[in-house]
This record gives sequence, structure tokens and C-alpha cells, in this order.
Amino acid sequence: MKLRGIKRIATATAATALLIGALGTPARAVETSPSPAKSPAVQTDETPGDIFLDISDDGVYAATAPNKGCTGIDTGVAVAGTDGWLFGKPALEFESISYALAFGDEKTGKLYILYVTPDGNLFQAIDGADEARAAAAIKSKRATLSKRGANAAIPAPPAGWTAALTKDGVWAKTPAGLVLITGIAFTDPEYTGEKDVPFQLVRACPQQQPNTSPSPSTSLSASPVAHPGPALPTTGDNVGMITGAGVALLAAGLVLFFVYRRRKNVKFVA
Repeated sequence: MKLRGIKRIATATAATALLIGALGTPARAVETSPSPAKSPAVQTDETPGDIFLDISDDGVYAATAPNKGCTGIDTGVAVAGTDGWLFGKPALEFESISYALAFGDEKTGKLYILYVTPDGNLFQAIDGADEARAAAAIKSKRATLSKRGANAAIPAPPAGWTAALTKDGVWAKTPAGLVLITGIAFTDPEYTGEKDVPFQLVRACPQQQPNTSPSPSTSLSASPVAHPGPALPTTGDNVGMITGAGVALLAAGLVLFFVYRRRKNVKFVA
């Protein structure tokens, strides 16, 4: 029953009592009934709100995130085999904020929860990669993570999981290919508002892809082949012809020499 309804009933009861008093009470005493038990306090449908991650119900993969980029995530450079995530902080002021970020592995069905606190990072792996199981696991740690100090019952993250708080939120790096399922922020002092307050996924940094560009073809680097063009005239001395001419001249000289000698030796007798 709502508070407004109770007020209306109380008003009606008071009005009835005034009416009976004005008309007078009966002369004969009426046996009074025992007073009713005290009604319980009115319960409302509202429960304390959460500071939750505002993402799609289907989750988010880094490779298909609406906003991509590596700025603000660790060194700001994509790394092979690793996805990066950058989250903003809620629009409220608190002394400190811890974050619980849940990721699912659809291949193994495992759920991984990365807790990022002012005093260190924690890690939890459970079976069942769904949002309801993730939220239940995270909220079970609310009392611990809302206060400073690490929970010794939760181990530190394994290799491949890193994260750090920033003045504007938190960044995290996870093994590539996981789906971001949900996230909840825990505050100190603890948030007790009645409405949910979101924080946002600012951007995702997908893993570095291998270089798939084709290597340069050898035909491109080879020297171009000269196309045949019109024949050029032959230049230079014709050795064969000159040699032949020289031999012919030498032979002619020898013939003339012998003819000359022979005529010189001939004597005419009168």
C-alpha cells in the first residue's frame, strides 16, 4: 500500500470519528474489540541503485566496439593478442572508486571478473559467462570492495590482465577476443542513491592485426626489358674489307716490282 493511500485512510477515519462525536455516543456501552496489530512500515518498490556500466545487453567485443582507439590505454599502442578498454568514471564525486569489469569467453564458457581498486587489482574466474551470474558474483563483493584494502580471498590477475585507475576512470587490458559483459563501480563512501548511475565505455583498442599486405613482386623491381626498335646503321671500320684491299695493293706492288726489275735487266743489241 502506498503512503498516499494510508494518508487517505487516516483522513477518512478521523472524519468518521468527528461525525460520531457530533451525533453522540449510544447510551449502552458497547463492548470494544481489541485494538488491531500495528501495521508494518510501508515498503516501496525502489531499492538502492548501482553504478553500472552502460553497454548493450549483448555485450561488446573490442573488434566491433562503436568507438575504437588506443589513446589513454596503457602505452596507447595496439598489441598483438591483447584487447584494450578505456572507461569513464561516473558523474558523481567520491573519495575513491573501485571497478569490477566482467568478461566472457564464449569458447570455454568461462566468466572472468577483473577488480580494479586503489590498493591493487584482483581477479576472479567462474563458470557461466552470462550477465546475471556476473552481476551476482560482483555484488557479493560489494561490502569488501566498497572499502579500501584488497580482499585476500581473491587472487591477483594472471598474465595478460592489467589495469589501472586514472583521474577520469579506468583502463584495462585483457586477452584478445573476450566479450565485455557488464561492469559495476563501488565507491567509498558507498553510493546509497535510489537511482542507477551509469559509467561509460569510452573506447576499445582491438589487438594488433598481423601485416597481411602482399610483398612486392620481383617483376616490379626487375629492370625493364628493352623493346626492339628500328635497326641502327652499322658504324666503325670494316676490318675485312680493309684487309682485303691491303692484300690486293701489296700483291699489285709486288707485281710491279718484279716487272720493273725484269725490264731493267733486259739489254737491247743493235
